Amino acid sequence: MKLTTKDITFTALFAALIVVGAFIKIDIPLPLYTMHFTLQWLFVLMAGFLLGAKIGALSVITYILIGLAGVPIFAAGGGNRICFTSWLWISSWIYPCSLFLHSKGLQNIKQYNY
Repeated sequence: MKLTTKDITFTALFAALIVVGAFIKIDIPLPLYTMHFTLQWLFVLMAGFLLGAKIGALSVITYILIGLAGVPIFAAGGGNRICFTSWLWISSWIYPCSLFLHSKGLQNIKQYNY
C-alpha cells in the first residue's frame, strides 16, 4: 500500500485524537459503583468512518504501537506493567470493531476527498 502525504497526515492526526480521547474521562455515578468511560471509542470510530478501513486501521495500529513502546498514552497509563493486558484488550476489540463497522455499514455512504 503506497501512502501519500495526506494519508500519513490523517493517520498521525487520528492517532493523536485517540490519545487525547483516552484522557477525556466521563464518570457516570450508579447506585453501587461509578462507571468510567473515555472518548477514545469516538475517535476510533471516526477514524474508521472518515478515513476508511486501511488508513483508519493504520491510525489505530500507530496508537497501539506508540503505547506499547512505553509512552503512557493509554487510559490506564503505560509502560511494561500494562503492556500485555492492553495489547490483549486492544487487539481483541478496537481493531476488529473498526474493520467490522467499515465493512458492514459504509458501502452506501458517500466518501469525500479532502
